[in-house]
Amino acid sequence: MTSGPSTQDRPRPIFGNRRGPFIPTLIVVGALVAGFLFFAGIYADVLWFDQLGYLDVFVKQNVTQAAIFVVAAVIMGATVYASLRVAYGARPIYAPDTDVQDNLSRYQETIEPVRKLAMIGIPVLLGVFAGTAASSQWQQVLLFFNQVPYGATDPEFGLDYTFYMITLPFLGFLVGFMISVVLVAGIAGLLTHYLYRGIRLEEKGIFTSTAARVHIAVAAAAFLILQA
Repeated sequence: MTSGPSTQDRPRPIFGNRRGPFIPTLIVVGALVAGFLFFAGIYADVLWFDQLGYLDVFVKQNVTQAAIFVVAAVIMGATVYASLRVAYGARPIYAPDTDVQDNLSRYQETIEPVRKLAMIGIPVLLGVFAGTAASSQWQQVLLFFNQVPYGATDPEFGLDYTFYMITLPFLGFLVGFMISVVLVAGIAGLLTHYLYRGIRLEEKGIFTSTAARVHIAVAAAAFLILQA
């Protein structure tokens, strides 16, 4: 009776030792190419606007977009992070007593190794989305900060027409953005409370801890104030 081939006789993959550095190198090269194309496009725009004599317009537009992006991203990211931290910090600690709670415990064990990374990565990702969406309103922001009186007033309220054409849309943009922040942060906190059993589904109904009720009430009150 002959024995099977030993592990030393088995063929080894040719590229097995090269897989490690190959993927990071490919990512770095891709990032460099994308960065080159991005900055090449910006440099071409700078040359074009400078040739036309409107370089200051190009600079003001891009600086405004960058400032709006940073402010919106920080507000969204910080609010979502605070909501996640509050919900996690107020989690109840006890042993699960139902199949649903036992399943949640398994989810918690799965998430725990990456929990700290997720609590930072999720707010950052949502902040990038919010900043990108808000920066598209750069024209409305510039109009608001550079508005001049129209010279005629509304006969009903005595307000200059500029208020309705510029100020009111800008305020609507701010309120709409803050409503999005409150909703996203509230949903993030609600899911965290549920995951860590601050909100539980029981036979008698839905149980919510005191911390979860306060958290939901604050988010709901902020939403209603913004709506008003």
